This record gives sequence, C-alpha cells and structure tokens, in this order.
Amino acid sequence: MMVGATSGFDSLGVDRNHFMDRYEQKKKTAAAKKNGTVGVTMQAFHAGTAHQQAGRLQDAEREYRAAIDARDDFFEAHVNLGVVLQGLAKAEEAGKAFSRAIDLNPEIAEIHYALATVYQDLNRTEDAQACFGRAMDIKPGYAEALNGLAICRETLAEEWNGTTRDTIRSRRDRSR
Repeated sequence: MMVGATSGFDSLGVDRNHFMDRYEQKKKTAAAKKNGTVGVTMQAFHAGTAHQQAGRLQDAEREYRAAIDARDDFFEAHVNLGVVLQGLAKAEEAGKAFSRAIDLNPEIAEIHYALATVYQDLNRTEDAQACFGRAMDIKPGYAEALNGLAICRETLAEEWNGTTRDTIRSRRDRSR
C-alpha cells in the first residue's frame, strides 16, 4: 500500500521527512566545514560556556548568539542561550531559545521542563502545565516536572476560585 506523498511516510512506514531533515543538517554541516564556520561556531560556543561558568552572562549570551548565527541547528547553543537568558531575566527570549531547541530535538524532557519554568516566569500557567506534562510523557517519574505540574494545577485552581468569588460578588453587588 502506498501512502500519499504529502504524508511523508513511505510504504514501509518510514518518515521520509525525518531523513530529509537529517540529510539537510548533514549538508549544512559539511558546507560549514568547507567554508570554515564550524571552527568559528565551536570557538563561540566554548567561549560562551566559559563566560557562563564565570558568571559573565551577557558575554555568554553574545557568544551563544554568534554560534547560532553561524549554525542555526546548533542544539546545545540554543539550550545554553535559553539558560543564560533566563538568568538575565529575559524570559520571552529564553522561551524562544528553548522552543527552538525543542524544534531541533523534541525528545529531551529537561528542555520541556526548562520551557515550562519560563512560562511560569511569564505567568503563562496553562502553557507551563502543558510543558511539564510533555516532560513527564518523555520521562515518566520526572519528579521536578511532577512538582511543577502540581504547582500549575494549584495556581489554576486558585485563579478559578478567585474568578468565581469575584463573579459572585459582582452579581450580588448588582442585585442590590
């Protein structure tokens, strides 16, 4: 049985899109090696790591961004950039970095957890809850994610209870 060309799966159930994505990544890496950007990318990444370990987060941010500019599919640079940006209280940007890392490798629970903590910082409780849940789907028994999920549910319950109380008060006040 032949599955339609738009699905990306062949008759054996192999995801052609996955293999094409991997092929494209290898082509980009080969091209980067050919024009010398791999060395520059790794230098920037290692400099970013050194700055991050020394607590120079703004310098680390600059170096990780340089590594990503040279090679956008550099998973580790996106992750480290997210951590640095979170440390600099740049939650929106950290969320973008973690989201890109998830695009590149969606099966690492810790990155979903990190994105969930960013969403908590941004008071996006429902998004945080979804990310904690995804982290637990990938890594059952992930205690930190379970704790984060419990906090989200408690927060949502408190918000719901507060909204309900406000609605009751408002209706009572209008009826007077």
